[in-house]
Amino acid sequence: MNNHKDYDGFPIVIDAVTLVVGPALYPTAMNIMNATQIDVATGGGAYNASDQLRVNNWMANKFSVEVDPYIGLTATSNAATSWFLFASVSAPRPALQVDYLAGHERPELFVKAPNASMVGGGSVPESFETDEQEFKVRHVFGATTIAPFATVASNGSGA
Repeated sequence: MNNHKDYDGFPIVIDAVTLVVGPALYPTAMNIMNATQIDVATGGGAYNASDQLRVNNWMANKFSVEVDPYIGLTATSNAATSWFLFASVSAPRPALQVDYLAGHERPELFVKAPNASMVGGGSVPESFETDEQEFKVRHVFGATTIAPFATVASNGSGA
């Protein structure tokens, strides 16, 4: 991601990212993030002892991990191996932006007025005919890409 350029060809500065994985990759992601040291392949050989360099886990302070259980609904053939990197929201150019309609920043919950009342006065929350209650939730929001070059995704195939 640090090799990406913005629309004007300038390098982008990203100091923190969020790694988004499905439930299957969460243990692996947490093992990597919580490791005290990582091995880096330095040569082009068979990844033997002479090709390894052990360093402190510099990624632990740069990455946060989030689990998205819905990845399997979109990445159906690679749900267990797909992962995504997004520039942190504190980055100067976030990858995505979500906003809400003014006056509708939170979900709104409605209940349908019943067509019944108690004998002697007072209302009841249920329908007269079926004893049912009806609810509705409305959440008005929109999302757009701001800097798509501040994202990286993989289906885990290595291609």
